[in-house]
Amino acid sequence: MLILLISGAFFPMLIYLYFLWKFDKNEPKYIKLVFYNFIYGATAAIILGIVGSKMLSLPLNIFFSDETINLIKIILIAPFVEEIAKALFLFKAIKNKNINDFTDGLIYGGAIGLGFGMIEYFFYFLLFSDSLSQLISIFVIKSSFSVVMHCLSTALVGGIISLTKYSSQIKLGISTIYALIIAMFIHFIWNISVIFKNTFFVGIIFIIIVFLLFTLTYYILFKYENNLIQKELAGKTSENSLNKYSAK
Repeated sequence: MLILLISGAFFPMLIYLYFLWKFDKNEPKYIKLVFYNFIYGATAAIILGIVGSKMLSLPLNIFFSDETINLIKIILIAPFVEEIAKALFLFKAIKNKNINDFTDGLIYGGAIGLGFGMIEYFFYFLLFSDSLSQLISIFVIKSSFSVVMHCLSTALVGGIISLTKYSSQIKLGISTIYALIIAMFIHFIWNISVIFKNTFFVGIIFIIIVFLLFTLTYYILFKYENNLIQKELAGKTSENSLNKYSAK
């Protein structure tokens, strides 16, 4: 059973990570850097998320019951703390010279989200998979939607930060806050929908819509980036031709 739990939690994430790594057709990413971000999400981000959640929920013990505190932690504290915890490494990674466009930030941010989702996914396996039917249910829900939510939310933060990497500090700061708010909102909607049985499918539909919008945005920006590359190459070709003509 333990082998099945480990396999169900880890192997799908590695497959996701592979396809994420292959996402950029123009400029393949260094697998080592992608893996570093994945490991951060699976280790430090998880620890920061747990510690941050504990610290913010402590004052609630004075005013609320355990049941209410659990709801507040799931609906409000988790999206706030976890999205910040996942994004922290991006603030350092974004300085890397290999991150210079939307796709770069998307891939490295998505890798962090996959690492985080993988460990969260594994904890759910350990705590709630008492039977094979529960195991299958958790496998489908978590691997198809919850992990994708973590991946998309942090990929969005990485993409937006990378777009404003060379802007002023003020613009970069505003963009970062804006990206985090969107990521927290996605996380919030997912959490609030799946904790209630009658709204569960709302969460699934919401994640599908977010995924489609994200894919459309990526496609538009990818086409824009390709056009810039082609214009740059055409400009260099014209310049080389002019230099050769002048040399004659």
